[in-house]
Amino acid sequence: MTLDAFVAAIGLGYPGARVERWDLLARTQAQRLLSAVLQREQAYDAPRLELALAERIASAFVELFEEQARFFTNGTVEETPLGLRTNAWYGSVTLATFETGVIAVDERRIGLLYLADED
Repeated sequence: MTLDAFVAAIGLGYPGARVERWDLLARTQAQRLLSAVLQREQAYDAPRLELALAERIASAFVELFEEQARFFTNGTVEETPLGLRTNAWYGSVTLATFETGVIAVDERRIGLLYLADED
């Protein structure tokens, strides 16, 4: 199953549209990206969750997948003072103005953790 087919199968994204590019992330990058987006809203950088809780959730998601799992996101990721952030998107996984997340794939499972914000 392609990542676009998975997104469509769970009812996300625009019908018939695909993400133009999926960027591969290292396991640690995936965890850091999720932690940052869980901690702060994307539209206004307002606090969402305490750092410790955001890190626990991000870690728990990543640990669901085998060591050789591959992690993908639909945007360009860059280091910022607030941690890893997505600054450009190659297509929509959600229908929101802002979104960031990770799709993880291993030999047995596929999973998605995305957060969407509106301004």
